[in-house]
Amino acid sequence: MTIIYFLVLLSVIITIHELGHFIAAKSFGVYCNEFSLGMGPQILKKKIGETTYSLRALPIGGFVSMAGEPDAQLDMEVPEERTIKGIAKWKQVIVFLAGIFMNFVLAWVIFSGVILSSGSYALAPLPIVDGIVENSAAEEANIQKGDRIVAVRFSDGTEIHPDDFYDILTYTAIYHDEAEYTIERAGQIMKFNLTPRYNEETDSYLIGVMIPSAELVSINILNAGYYGFDYLKDTAKEMFDTILRLFKGIGLNQLSGPVGIYNATAQQASYGIKNYLLLIGLMSLNIGIFNAIPLPALDGGRVFLLLIEMIIRRPINKKFENAVILGSFMLFFALMIFVTFQDVIRLFS
Repeated sequence: MTIIYFLVLLSVIITIHELGHFIAAKSFGVYCNEFSLGMGPQILKKKIGETTYSLRALPIGGFVSMAGEPDAQLDMEVPEERTIKGIAKWKQVIVFLAGIFMNFVLAWVIFSGVILSSGSYALAPLPIVDGIVENSAAEEANIQKGDRIVAVRFSDGTEIHPDDFYDILTYTAIYHDEAEYTIERAGQIMKFNLTPRYNEETDSYLIGVMIPSAELVSINILNAGYYGFDYLKDTAKEMFDTILRLFKGIGLNQLSGPVGIYNATAQQASYGIKNYLLLIGLMSLNIGIFNAIPLPALDGGRVFLLLIEMIIRRPINKKFENAVILGSFMLFFALMIFVTFQDVIRLFS
C-alpha cells in the first residue's frame, strides 16, 4: 500500500500545481492543447473546447501543454498572441506563479481540515522561561524563570528574534555549540553565553530551560481557516529559514529525496489518515516554497528572468538564458544524486 500512498501524494501535489498554471493560462487566452492527469501513454482522453483532457498510465503527477513552451505538442498553428510568450509579461508572471499559489492553497485547505477535525489548536508558547532544570547550562548561567528570550546569536553569526519558543527549538536542534542569548528581565536587557549539553534520554542538546504549556484554542468551522493559515505561516517561515541555512551549507545532512519521502509516507500513513493528509499538506507547501527560489529551472527563476526583461525592456540574450537554465538543471541533478545517496545511507544505518 505504501507505493499507492506515495503515488497519490505525488500526483495530488503535482496535479494541483499544474492546474494553477492551466487556469491562469486559459484565463489569459493562452492555447492549452492538453491537460493531463498522470504521465506516459494515454488511457482516456476527451476534448472539451480546444483542450484535450487526458488520463495517462503512470500516476506520477500531470502536466499542461501550453503553446509557446519549448516542449509543447500542438495539433494546430497557434497565433503568437495566444502563446505563453505572446501575452504581456505581467500575465506570464501570474501564469508561472499560479502553480506555487495552488500548492499554498492545497496546504491551507489540508491544514484547516486537519485542525478542524482535531477540535483544538495549540498556540505556540511565548519565549518566556517557565523554569530551570537543575545542573543545566541555564542554571549555571543564572537564567531565571520569567526571563524573556528576545534574541539568540549563534556561532556562525546567525541571529534570530523569536516570536515563540518553537523558533528557538528549530535552531537549537541544529547548533550545538555556544550561543549568545539576549534576555529581558524586569525591563533590563542582559546577555548570556550558553553551550547546550547532550541529553541521552531525549537524544538532543539542551540548555535546560522549561517551556510554558501551549494554550489550546477550541476550533470550529468559523475559525479553522484562520488557524490553518496560522499553521501555514509558521511552517512556511521555518521552511524558508531552512532553505536559507542550506545556502550557507548548514543542514545539508538533513536533506531527503524521493527515497526519504517514500519512507516518510509509509510512516505517516501507518499513523492514520490525518497524519497522511498532513504530510501531503507539508509536501505541497514545501514544493511551493522550493519552486519560488529564483533559479531558472524553477517557476521562481522564470519569473526572475521575466522581471529582468521588464526592467531592461528587451529580451535576455538567448544563449545566456539557455546556459543559465542548463546550469541550474545540472545543479539540481547533482543535488538529487546527493540527497538520494544520503537516503540510501540512512536506510542501511
